This record gives sequence, structure tokens and C-alpha cells, in this order.
Amino acid sequence: SAASDVYKRQVLIVDGNEKSASDRYTELGMLTQYEVYKKVLENIADIELDIIVIHPANFNDFLPKGINLDDFDGIVWTGSVLNIYDYGPSINRQIDLAKTLLNKKNSPTKGDDYKIFNIGLPIYLNLGQYL
Repeated sequence: SAASDVYKRQVLIVDGNEKSASDRYTELGMLTQYEVYKKVLENIADIELDIIVIHPANFNDFLPKGINLDDFDGIVWTGSVLNIYDYGPSINRQIDLAKTLLNKKNSPTKGDDYKIFNIGLPIYLNLGQYL
């Protein structure tokens, strides 16, 4: 309903791993890091979340069509088996994404609307009038 959509929040999960690492988790019968993060967020949230997962380590065009980074109220970035000092496309795309996010007008480093919730995961939510 339209009333329940008022409280629905869009959250972006940025998967830091390459596909091969995520595939290895799955082969071992484990959840991938982004699946774990999604489950944790769904379990702790007291509002409905619309969660989108992107994979910048795997794809050049990692944002789904019709999705814009401004669409999200919060961003969660998983860990990774990658090392920033190794560079390469999978790392460079994530560095570029981080720079873009930190330079946005509604970045978690700017403005009073952002609240940082530390629950063991790096979560930044722009809840504005709801807090």
C-alpha cells in the first residue's frame, strides 16, 4: 500500500568480492557475504527494506538499468578477499564507486540527515525526518 511505502527504505549492498570467491562460498555450502549482509539487515530492520545487490568487482555496468545511486537511503559494503594494493579492474571499479559515493551531495560524510548505525557492519542510512 502507499502508506506502507512511506516507511520502506531502499538499501544498496555493494558486494566487494569477485564471482569466483562468492562461488567458492556457495560450493562449500555457505552463504555469500552479500547474502549474509542481506539476511542480517532484514532481521534487524524494524522497517521494510527494498535491498538491491550490485557486483562492481565483476561487471563494468554493475548498476541495474533504471537504478541510480541517488535512489538509496543506505549503503552497505561487504568485505572482500581482494587486496586494494593489487589494483586491477575489479578493485579500481570499487575505488571509483567509493569516490563517487563520498562525493555525492547526500554522502554519509555530508549533511545532518545521515545517521550512522554501527552494528558490526558499515551501514549508513539517510533517514532524515524519520529520526
